[in-house]
Amino acid sequence: MIFTEAIKDLLDQAAAAQFGAAGQSPDYQVTPCKEKKFGDYQTNLAFLEAKRQGINPRQVATAVIESLPDNDLVESAQVAGPGFINLRVRDTALAAAVKRTLTDPRCAVAPVAGPQRIVVDYSSPNLAKDLHVGAMRSTVIGDAIARTLEFLGHEVIRQNHYGDWGANFGILVAMIKRRNGADPDALRTAPLAEVEALYVEGSALKAQDGEFAEAVATEVNKLQNGEPESTAIWQLLMEKTLQNCHALYRDFNVSLNETHDYPESRYRQDLPTLVRELTDKKLLVEDKDAKCAYLEGFLNADGAPLPVIVQKSDEGYNYS
Repeated sequence: MIFTEAIKDLLDQAAAAQFGAAGQSPDYQVTPCKEKKFGDYQTNLAFLEAKRQGINPRQVATAVIESLPDNDLVESAQVAGPGFINLRVRDTALAAAVKRTLTDPRCAVAPVAGPQRIVVDYSSPNLAKDLHVGAMRSTVIGDAIARTLEFLGHEVIRQNHYGDWGANFGILVAMIKRRNGADPDALRTAPLAEVEALYVEGSALKAQDGEFAEAVATEVNKLQNGEPESTAIWQLLMEKTLQNCHALYRDFNVSLNETHDYPESRYRQDLPTLVRELTDKKLLVEDKDAKCAYLEGFLNADGAPLPVIVQKSDEGYNYS
């Protein structure tokens, strides 16, 4: 695409010479040819100009080709089909462009005229387990986007909004206490695969054992309220899995690091404030001991108002 603007300039001059439309050429496109045997670039200029002139597009295409000014860029131009123009670039022009690119630290790409501040949220894995290929795929794609935007001159804010909160951690903390008691020392040396196995076992147990399901709900509330014993186990889980994540990021040479971590748990300190503010604004309704907000247009399958549960009846919080 490096020759697009130069080719458009030549076509504009040719169209102006034939039809007196200097500076007023229609909004046509110059795109790479899909099949190289037809040339390097193709344009639909003749179709748009033919509509203005009221003549056949092939006539316009022929006239434009005949009026192309002498230049060092276009080797040949031909009419194709009902009026497309196919253009082939000279080898010498291509070689000169390659040479310029190789000797230019910016590869002939100019910074954008109006840089923006852009947030790129990528990777964002769920923790307490190893990163799977899907998480690494988004990490590599996200890093390519972030680096490209920076190269173009934008200010990029990287964000790794990982999942480190919620019911899955209630399961893990409950399982670790069940296995090791309140002492998390055994967890420090346990491999990450063992933590994953604990979660699988705990999920199955939660579905089968009502008493354990209650213990899980209790642990979630303890975490949300910052209870020291449960929080210490959770913190150890985070340190173990985040070390693993960042080691993989370094192995993949992506630019995410610890300064870009922005976990879900970051919001827990804001939740009581949110409840207070919504209460003060009289936007919360007590419903079966839960604090709910009813938003206009949110209905269930029966057409009844559908609540957003801001705080559950046990004073815990869910994802919403």
